[in-house]
Amino acid sequence: MISAAFPGHTHTPSAQTSATTVATTQSLTAVQSAQRRRTISIEHLIARDIDAYTKARTAA
Repeated sequence: MISAAFPGHTHTPSAQTSATTVATTQSLTAVQSAQRRRTISIEHLIARDIDAYTKARTAA
């Protein structure tokens, strides 16, 4: 932060900087949500496969 690098100097982010920060945060949040949905889907598929395998082993 500029104020940390230059004691006595204060810096207020511009509206553009603030808007960019918000957009970046929203974009990262969307990416993280998509990754979590994929992880949940993969976990669901693995659980389904384990369940099917267990049922097949029990039936055999």
